[in-house]
Amino acid sequence: MIRTAALGAAALAALATGAAPAAAQCSNPGRPPEPGVYFRDLAGAGLESLPPPLRERSLGILNGSPCLCGCRHTLASCRVEEPRCERSRRLASEVTQRLASGGTDAEVQAFLRSQPILPRALATPAPQPPGPPPAPAGMGSVLDARVFDIPIAGAPSRGPVDAPVTLVMFSDFQCPFCARSLPLIEQTLNSFPSQVRLVFKHFPIPSHSLAHDAAMAALAAQEQDRFWPMHDLLFANRSELERPGLMRMARSLGLDLQRFERDLDSVELQDRLRKDMDAGRAAEITGTPMFYLNGRKVRILSTTGLRQAIEEALRIPF
Repeated sequence: MIRTAALGAAALAALATGAAPAAAQCSNPGRPPEPGVYFRDLAGAGLESLPPPLRERSLGILNGSPCLCGCRHTLASCRVEEPRCERSRRLASEVTQRLASGGTDAEVQAFLRSQPILPRALATPAPQPPGPPPAPAGMGSVLDARVFDIPIAGAPSRGPVDAPVTLVMFSDFQCPFCARSLPLIEQTLNSFPSQVRLVFKHFPIPSHSLAHDAAMAALAAQEQDRFWPMHDLLFANRSELERPGLMRMARSLGLDLQRFERDLDSVELQDRLRKDMDAGRAAEITGTPMFYLNGRKVRILSTTGLRQAIEEALRIPF
């Protein structure tokens, strides 16, 4: 077991842009919404005018759709974290109006997908004068005091086994935010080659229809010592995660195909996957990707923030 702490996927998505932390992750509908991830009190969205069933439908769409203002927030989290964003206010109001007029969820989501992503400078007011940004409410120090115990025995990892900092990543191969986090993880491992160990844990989101089979493919490849090459292929080919695509990837890696196909349906590997998901739920996972850094919760505003968190973790005895 390793003592670990949550580094939110929202924060991770913000690292690539230097933006404030956002709820940029694939949500886990198998668990109740958690405060700070599933937002309900949204200024300017017109929710108060909707009857409860329509309000819940609207909240589901707003919490699951990107803002499209270039900020990497969902529409809901942008209304909370960036209340001055006119783009999120207008789109959120449009969602509620279309649902109130009898539109289906699919029609409203198709409307959102048809909207252009505006450059951030066109979507939000001019930035404040230079100076240190205000800390988010309740941020406190870079490393929080709360800790989690997550079993990592047998999980694939990169970096020294005895590294003083262990970064546990819960991920989903069909999740676009997980794919976008990969360059940042690579940068972190390159910056701390002897101090950080990355440990991969599976957490396929139930609403991602192909994520479970992709996770099983990664586990099957791990049985033949090819987890990381399969990991890279799965993320690079997220539109080809059905069984034929998985078999093509296995073939390209030179795997024993009979053994690989047998392992795709292995009860033992299914149980291993279930244990990963149980560990994620025990660690209060709310979406993917979700990261846990050496026992203390981290709130990150930038790449510099992640570096600061790691450097602080290196100074703390565990």
